Amino acid sequence: GIVEATTRLITSLQNVGDTLSQMNRYREAIHFYTRALKYLTRIEGEFTLQQLRLSIALGEALVQTKNTRDKGVHLLNTMLHKATKLEATDEHKQIVEILLNAKNNSLDILGLWHKMFPK
Repeated sequence: GIVEATTRLITSLQNVGDTLSQMNRYREAIHFYTRALKYLTRIEGEFTLQQLRLSIALGEALVQTKNTRDKGVHLLNTMLHKATKLEATDEHKQIVEILLNAKNNSLDILGLWHKMFPK
């Protein structure tokens, strides 16, 4: 039926997103993850582990893209709470790692500024 077809579509969109991410084509991956999430949200009433995993993939792609970095960090921080609620320990660890890498990869200008010019 329609749910089965939608599930196959979600899997396909997610696979394309994953492939694009592996190729460092994050901006394109974001579109596929976003569409997959939109469909998934329609067929699943409450927040599920699959939505969490897809949101993490989207968050990571957003963080890797300069213009959407803050959106990605915000999404991943939100997903930390959802991971805790779902008791998804592995996903929780994965989010923390992505956020730590995101922090280390960007030069923290404000942090640096405050070290150089303490109040």
